[in-house]
Amino acid sequence: MTPSPAIVITGASRGIGAALALRCAKAGYRVVVNYLERDREAAQVVSQIQEIGGEVIAVQADVRDPKCVQHLFAAVAQEFGSCDYLVNNAHTPFVPKPFALLQWEDVQQQIDGSLKSVFLCCHAAIPLLRPGGAILNMSSVTVRTPILGFSHRSAAKGAVEALTKSFAFELAERRIRVNALSIGWTATDQVKALSPDIVLPNLDRAAMRRLAMPDEIANTAFHYVSPEFSFVTGCVFPVDGGCFV
Repeated sequence: MTPSPAIVITGASRGIGAALALRCAKAGYRVVVNYLERDREAAQVVSQIQEIGGEVIAVQADVRDPKCVQHLFAAVAQEFGSCDYLVNNAHTPFVPKPFALLQWEDVQQQIDGSLKSVFLCCHAAIPLLRPGGAILNMSSVTVRTPILGFSHRSAAKGAVEALTKSFAFELAERRIRVNALSIGWTATDQVKALSPDIVLPNLDRAAMRRLAMPDEIANTAFHYVSPEFSFVTGCVFPVDGGCFV
């Protein structure tokens, strides 16, 4: 009997990652909830999944650290043997800064949190991914709609999009799809921490003129990794409420 699909979601203790973990569990997936330091929130996600009869483990690991990433996927191998899907959702929080005040350390933090973490997790996951599996990376609408003070964030996410396309080309022969979501303004802790002077004008640039809810992003992510999108790879798909400018 073929086991149910297994999915690894980084940064899954809250926000979009937590919503996706629950969405996948409801579909019968076995779920790996990765988190950095929010033990209580991760435990709550695990409890919610267990309450609906889902199979889940939580693994604490800093996905910017190669040794921690190896620990994460060793736990996946031990618990599930293999996996079908990886969603690189974790990122490093950032503070908006005009370029004149930006230091390289600010850029490096974003590169480590977005690009390095994606690279490390993909490398570690590939030996475990079964043919027909998929990788989904999380990018940002700010890559194509520049915002004052976001250059360090946008640069790192732009690199994630380029890496997504390259990985898609290289992994196609292994029947592993690689895509990214270009996420718009969403009601997460990161966005809630930003000044309304930043958020509200950018909502006005979008057709729907509101924040997305984490569940809305999670629903799109779920379908992108599922077999329903079996002929889609190398795509950066906007989930932004119609951000045309």
